Amino acid sequence: MKIFNSQQIREIDKATIQQEPVLSINLMERAANQLFEFIAEKFDAKIPVTLFAGPGNNGGDAVALARILADNGYPVFLWLLKIGKNRSPDCQTNIDRLKAYQNIGLLELSDQDEFPAIPTNHLVVEGVFGSGLTRPAEGWPAKVIDFINNLPNPVMSIDIPSGLFSEDNRQNSGSIIAADFTISFEFPKLAFLLPENEKYVGEWHAKSIGLLPKAIHETPTAYHYTQPEDLPKIEQRKRFAHKGNFGHALLVAGSYGKTGAAVLAARACIRSGSGLLSVHIPESSYEILQATIPEAMIVIDETEQLYCRKKELNKYSVAGAGPGIGQKKSMQDGLKMLIDSSVNPLVLDADALNIISLHKEWLENLPEGTIITPHPKEFDRLSNAHKTHFERLESAREMAKKYSINIVLKGAHTAVVTTNGEVHFNSTGNPAMAKGGSGDVLTGIVLGLLSSGYDPFEAAKLGVFVHGKSADLALQQQSEESLIATDIIDHLGMAYKSIRELQ
Repeated sequence: MKIFNSQQIREIDKATIQQEPVLSINLMERAANQLFEFIAEKFDAKIPVTLFAGPGNNGGDAVALARILADNGYPVFLWLLKIGKNRSPDCQTNIDRLKAYQNIGLLELSDQDEFPAIPTNHLVVEGVFGSGLTRPAEGWPAKVIDFINNLPNPVMSIDIPSGLFSEDNRQNSGSIIAADFTISFEFPKLAFLLPENEKYVGEWHAKSIGLLPKAIHETPTAYHYTQPEDLPKIEQRKRFAHKGNFGHALLVAGSYGKTGAAVLAARACIRSGSGLLSVHIPESSYEILQATIPEAMIVIDETEQLYCRKKELNKYSVAGAGPGIGQKKSMQDGLKMLIDSSVNPLVLDADALNIISLHKEWLENLPEGTIITPHPKEFDRLSNAHKTHFERLESAREMAKKYSINIVLKGAHTAVVTTNGEVHFNSTGNPAMAKGGSGDVLTGIVLGLLSSGYDPFEAAKLGVFVHGKSADLALQQQSEESLIATDIIDHLGMAYKSIRELQ
């Protein structure tokens, strides 16, 4: 699914109106019907609804929704906000249609009026401002937003929380609705996927209003929201396939006291398709790995450097490093040799990234297509400090293009940033994944997919999706408190099957 900026969405709306063709007022009616269907599904039947309608098309959506709610027997109270001199034509048309309605409590509010008392059992729906907002909400509109935010009622925003910009909110000092639910049309806004905006957006849904597929397809964007149909196809293995068809992966992981990281990453790698796996570990971890992962071969040497020599790497199709390796000097030297000796893309995570952050010039030597999987603090150490995730994303896009690498920026909507600067946000996963070991599992999954033949971008995008899907399936049996990284591995098979069934 593509994610567009507000101007692009207006152009797609315009193309739909001209080429479908459809009247803009009827497109507004489609939007209002989608809003109604959400309310009917989410809330108790005939819940009283109080709506705030601004002067633009966002307000027009609110007015049209008020009519549909009234037609279906809901108690409806509509507050028309006097903001600016004029209302949009479609908003005014919907207000004119209210003349036939006697069952809607209607009031116009200006900056001279007192705010209405709203019973706590009402759902509040706000359409004060839409995605076309170009400056922070201040003055009386800000007071309206603050009034709504101080209500104990559940709040639903139409298209976007009023006061929030669709993309970059770094300079936004105005008031912003803190919605419990946001119903966007056709696509999510980029702002919805950034952690700094969670307190405003709440639970969001993108509802289709039938915008023109041709216009959507032909409009370019760097931002995407990954759905099952966007994933590379999970091929059925041929009857005469053998382990050599799916690569031999080398995983450099673990250190004294952190053998668990190696176990988790190795198990996830094998469960994700690698034909052969060799795990490089310190001698202290030998018995643990042999007992817990009999499918893996173990590589032990006296120094971290030995396994990194080019002639040693020739036997492996791909290599990954980082989980639990520590940052001692000998490991730093070994990682440097691994980077310099590798011709194929690497998978690097955790301490591998922390080591590189001490030697940032090494980024220049990463093999083209290498996949790095930092969490925000690890990424900031690789680049610089960022105040917002929007800034971090922009830095990640620049870094990915500069070094021709894929960056998996981990978070609630993990972003896979490609070598050409595209951003693919993940749509699976849940807060229960905020546990130690989850990142080690992701490293193993991505390494397993890369080993079995996926190109680096496909391995990263599919790996992130499968990682989250496995956690979602595990959460059906666990709670957010009890779910652990091992549960994610245990549900990988179900995750792959469920994705294959949708393709």
